[in-house]
Amino acid sequence: MRHNKEGSAVMTTAQELRDKLTEAREALQIAMRSNSNSWEMGEPNNWGARRISEHVIEDENYFANAVASALEASAVQPIEINAITVEVALDTFAQVTEDTNRVYGYIEDGDVKKPAQILAGQGFEPTIGGAVDFAIWHLLDHVKQLDALSTD
Repeated sequence: MRHNKEGSAVMTTAQELRDKLTEAREALQIAMRSNSNSWEMGEPNNWGARRISEHVIEDENYFANAVASALEASAVQPIEINAITVEVALDTFAQVTEDTNRVYGYIEDGDVKKPAQILAGQGFEPTIGGAVDFAIWHLLDHVKQLDALSTD
């Protein structure tokens, strides 16, 4: 049994990981839409909805590439996003999701515990499953930030 950053038991199958990732991504889309009336960059130390969303979307490739490397699969190309509207952010996120799902689709149950290079010190196992757990946590952590900003 694996545990996430908070010490809770986490999914152990590849499909469970993909399902939780899909749920987290759906939550992000809802949170972005909820901030469409206040879509702004914010300040360097106090990000607005736009900057939070751009950050999360750009970082999706980091997690997928940790998995790709562990599986010896092709990496996803990094992106830079200029989400001048929430619609641009959602469109870009849809493309990033499609690209990264190609990588996540290769994960089989036996791969979940294989080593993967992820940022140390964040509380996640340095495994493929840990990389996906980290991606899920990252999405949901920023969903909380967006929810706190929501004006809709």
